[in-house]
Amino acid sequence: MVPDPAQGGKDGVPEEGIPPGYTERTLEHLLTPRNLGMIPEPDGHALFTGPCGDTVEVFLQVADEQIEAASFLFHGCQHTLICGDAACELVKGKPVKEFDEGWSNQFHVWRMDWDQESIKLYVDGQLLNTTSLKDTINADGKGKNPFKQPHYIILNLAIGGNSGGDPSKTKFPSRYEIDYVRIYQK
Repeated sequence: MVPDPAQGGKDGVPEEGIPPGYTERTLEHLLTPRNLGMIPEPDGHALFTGPCGDTVEVFLQVADEQIEAASFLFHGCQHTLICGDAACELVKGKPVKEFDEGWSNQFHVWRMDWDQESIKLYVDGQLLNTTSLKDTINADGKGKNPFKQPHYIILNLAIGGNSGGDPSKTKFPSRYEIDYVRIYQK
């Protein structure tokens, strides 16, 4: 679904509303997606259907071994729209060789910087997302911020569930390799 006041929402916001914790940037992707649409005669094209049934179709234009343009079409929820738009933004201007078929077989440095103001997520030094902690208050009316409570780390290979989908066609055993975990605290 593309946000549209004619679909029953207000000011482009879908009727189901905006979940708490959405950042200003996330709202931008939801309300004014910059990459929605097709690229005529794309150099790269793929269609993905996730375990929830949502579908994203991606189009890439490549020039001089660099991703010049990226766009997408989708059928699904507002999260699919946000992810499609954000993914297109992340790949623009990147060399094609950065996304070779071996990427998933390589180790990567995933980093989370969490301070009093925000949480920033990086992969291989590239900032992927920033969430302001002032926007993460629970919507239950108690005013509690879950990101300002004590936490501990769990590293697991989750299988199935609402986001993982039906694991019955997954080939087991599966590997989940972690080279190291470092934690720094001020």
